Amino acid sequence: MSSVILVVDELASHRQMIRFAVQLPGRQVLEAETGDQAVSLVAGGKIDLLIAGCSFTNVSCLEQLQRLCHFKRNETLPVIVTSHNRVTSDALEGLPVGSFAWVKKPFRFSEIQNVVDLALSD
Repeated sequence: MSSVILVVDELASHRQMIRFAVQLPGRQVLEAETGDQAVSLVAGGKIDLLIAGCSFTNVSCLEQLQRLCHFKRNETLPVIVTSHNRVTSDALEGLPVGSFAWVKKPFRFSEIQNVVDLALSD
């Protein structure tokens, strides 16, 4: 069974690094540069995992993730946030998602690979 992973980050180098770390046989990795592009992809197809870099310039990360999760109302959308900033547990609890992980940038490939493996294991 193929898994579809959506990587959202403003920086192409961050998207490519995550793609390199998580793309394995049986995994399709899509990329979006903006939150609006990500919303279109989530609304238009089956996304199994969202990896979001929290550095969106036009809207806060929390607002953008809530907007993305709106499209998965009847399903669980695992979300992994990558950020240079500290994400508080209160902010994470405010999101309507089933599972959630936060990975601090810079991260090791093994770290993001392990978190992705766990998120897709359900």
